[in-house]
Amino acid sequence: NKKGGYMVSPSIEVLIYIEHNGEVKASELKHWRETSLRGVIGKLEAQSLILRKKSSSEVIYRLSDAGVEYLDRFLESLHKTTPVSSKWSFVFFSIPEKKRTVRDRLRRFLRQAGYGHLFGAIWVAPSQPNLARQVMTYAKSLKVSNNVQVIEGVSQKESDQDIVAAVWDLGKIANRYRAFIKKAKEKIKTIKSDAEPKYEAKKLIFELAMIMYDDPNLPTTALPRDWPRDEALEVYKEIRKKIN
Repeated sequence: NKKGGYMVSPSIEVLIYIEHNGEVKASELKHWRETSLRGVIGKLEAQSLILRKKSSSEVIYRLSDAGVEYLDRFLESLHKTTPVSSKWSFVFFSIPEKKRTVRDRLRRFLRQAGYGHLFGAIWVAPSQPNLARQVMTYAKSLKVSNNVQVIEGVSQKESDQDIVAAVWDLGKIANRYRAFIKKAKEKIKTIKSDAEPKYEAKKLIFELAMIMYDDPNLPTTALPRDWPRDEALEVYKEIRKKIN
């Protein structure tokens, strides 16, 4: 799954399959185990990511607008621009327990924006243009902007490694990249122009996108020398050539 494995989750796999086919009959999803499929479909419907309709006696599923946006959010990570600056963006917040739901929503937003949890109520991310403004705009929408502060700090090489080690498990992310590269190089040989291999190629693309979604996108100065992201992106380009 997204956090630890080298494959897309069953939920994402079903979403990709529906997106790939436009509309899918329930009977077409039988290659997933029935008990597992019920849970996945129920979860996707509860999240309003898919819509169902009945045609004759058959149930048909398609992506909702929210489902399309959900997949697109991961694909956006394939086009991250690696920051040149070695600045950090720090978010500090103090939101009372009675607003726990709001606090949880802010934390989810910070993770999606590329922040990692440093300690306490302090989060950190590589500084990017407009990042601080995005955080404060979201905090304002939650009506807690007075409880949130964003500060940008100039990085020092001695502290970079300490921050990175405290927040992100780069070894785990690197292993996910390498596993993707190995698998994709094997599978890319079988990708033809027919529908099923194209679907398999899409799964590979989403697998990489989800790895990059978890990748903090650190400046080169804060990364190990053998960081495999660039090699993974070269493999991605080869996959795109195969299916375009």
